[in-house]
Amino acid sequence: MWHGSVARSLTQFLSPAGRYEGVDVNAGTIAWLQDRYQPYPGFHFTHADVRDKVYNSGGAQQGAQYRFPFPDDTFDLVLLKSVFTHMLPADVTTYTSEISRVLKKGGRAVVTYSF
Repeated sequence: MWHGSVARSLTQFLSPAGRYEGVDVNAGTIAWLQDRYQPYPGFHFTHADVRDKVYNSGGAQQGAQYRFPFPDDTFDLVLLKSVFTHMLPADVTTYTSEISRVLKKGGRAVVTYSF
């Protein structure tokens, strides 16, 4: 299964002080990840109940209204793997603002996409 590929790699490298937070609109994926990564206390997975026609058609809110469930200045790194590929421009604008909000000063965002 391809879910959690980055988390799987990080289980070998993340220090006890480190933290990995995974967020996805697919509730089934999140449930699988939560079960699979129980032995790793620094790994957490959150369902974002955002409407997506393929992965969460009954989602409670549009991406343009979604606020990441983390305080300001939380992360050194934010990674989005092919997320913007599936989003409308207004949603991308919101997510970009949210990425900026949750990144620590000097933090980095890595964003991949495909066509």
